[in-house]
Amino acid sequence: MHECRHVDVDSASNEIGPLVVPIATIAPVVDGSTDVGGTVTATPGTWGPGEGAGGPPVVTGQWQVLKNGEWVDIAGQTELTLVTTTDVVGKYVRYVETGTIDGVSTTSESNQFGPIVGKDAPPVIKLNVSGSPTASKFKIGWKKPRGTENPVKYRVTLKQKGFKRIIIRKAVTPPKTSVTVTRKALLKASVLPRGDMALVRYRVFVEAVYPASTSRLKGTGFWVRL
Repeated sequence: MHECRHVDVDSASNEIGPLVVPIATIAPVVDGSTDVGGTVTATPGTWGPGEGAGGPPVVTGQWQVLKNGEWVDIAGQTELTLVTTTDVVGKYVRYVETGTIDGVSTTSESNQFGPIVGKDAPPVIKLNVSGSPTASKFKIGWKKPRGTENPVKYRVTLKQKGFKRIIIRKAVTPPKTSVTVTRKALLKASVLPRGDMALVRYRVFVEAVYPASTSRLKGTGFWVRL
């Protein structure tokens, strides 16, 4: 047999007061240099409630970087200034404040800032060529990663497969990232094989020319039918 005991509890001694939740009235604001190695500064936001509602909150800060669609803390970066590194090139950063009163916390996020730009960073150019082998024109396009600076110019070179000489060379001024060549111009400059319905293959090369360096990419190939 189990003995049951009734315990009287003084409800007054266990009363819980109203929950005080810190409220961000103005969010922090981030501004500064988008160049890698530059300084980004957060202007603190403002918080409530005031003294009469539990006292002002204790506010802490944390810098974050946007990676793969998610905001991730930047380890050790809790001050109002952030000196950017190559880890955040091409990405956005923000400053998050956390206000706490009696163990209850809320957050306030700044504007996202960026992307952070690498200085003379050679872009990884992704080439594509549109047009069937019998098309009259071929559009050669490329895409550089977000956050890399525009070069002074792009230099687009076409060579015939199996031959060293240049068929066509064109300069393209950023931000434009494409160029169109005609089938007629390609075949006019090429060494043409004999035989009906022969195919001629071309290789595309793109160079990103910066003031102090040049980044070259071996491009894709495409076919043109005679």
